[in-house]
Amino acid sequence: MLLSKSIAQPQGVAIYDPTRIIRALDIFVAIANMRGIAAHFVGTGASAGLFIWLHPEL
Repeated sequence: MLLSKSIAQPQGVAIYDPTRIIRALDIFVAIANMRGIAAHFVGTGASAGLFIWLHPEL
């Protein structure tokens, strides 16, 4: 959604539709989503590594 808003904004022209403006909250939400996905990936990798370390015969 953030990418579509940035592509839809005209360059160098005043924006009259307030729903098309990229706000700071939009960027914070995108960063929070990326960090959440990264944290889940790291947690999955860590738990898989611990499982393999504790059960090497499997």
